[in-house]
Amino acid sequence: MKTEPQISANKLIEYCFARSTRRTAIIEDTIRPKNFLLDTRYNEIERAMMHFIETHGRDDSRLSQLDGVLLSRQPAT
Repeated sequence: MKTEPQISANKLIEYCFARSTRRTAIIEDTIRPKNFLLDTRYNEIERAMMHFIETHGRDDSRLSQLDGVLLSRQPAT
C-alpha cells in the first residue's frame, strides 16, 4: 500500500464525472494499484505470461511455443 497515493490528471477528470461506484474504484486503485494489467482479449498470451510469472521467469517454454504459433498464423483481417 502506498503511503502517499498519487492520481493522474486523467483519473482526476474521470473521477469528477464518474458515478459513485466508479469513484470508489478509482480511489481504491490509487491506494492499491495493480502490479500489471492483462488484456483479456488474448487469452493464450495471458496464460503463457502467467505461467512465466508463476515460475519466476525460469520457464519460458509456453512463451516460446506461443511465439512460434503466432508467427505461423495467417492474418484474419
